Amino acid sequence: MTLNNEVKIKIHYQNSSMEFSGNPDKVLILINDFFSKKIPNIDLANKISVNYSVHDLMDLFKEYIRITDEGPVVWNIDVKLSDKFIICLQLVVIKIAFLLNKISYNELNLNQLEKLTGLRLKSISSRLSELVKFKYVNRNSTSNSVHYSITTQGIYWLSSVLSKKIL
Repeated sequence: MTLNNEVKIKIHYQNSSMEFSGNPDKVLILINDFFSKKIPNIDLANKISVNYSVHDLMDLFKEYIRITDEGPVVWNIDVKLSDKFIICLQLVVIKIAFLLNKISYNELNLNQLEKLTGLRLKSISSRLSELVKFKYVNRNSTSNSVHYSITTQGIYWLSSVLSKKIL
């Protein structure tokens, strides 16, 4: 990147070579156009691919979560949420903190969820069973522990339901 905030990129693909320069937004548009013309299957794959970046996650859940000095938390909000939503939001904020390299883990066990959410262990266990059944949460077992993490499908479900609550 040059000092005047200009990006220069050169792409080689098979027998084609293109060079792009300009502001980052313009270059990104030109690169996407290049790929969609030279590799049309990328466009098809993008239509069915779901992959949330850390920026996407922060944008989707900015009303509900915060990364604080005390750690990642579900933020006190005015909207009443079910235990399922609170558990999933806690798993999302852990995932975000992990992707930001703020913590070294991206899943939680029952005791951690109890401490972080303030919910009763029995309620957490019941809700997690439902969430795992619907494939919104992964249950990862080892010989001495069980941990839970949010799935891509869980992120989609949670964001779509929460977006309706805000409206």
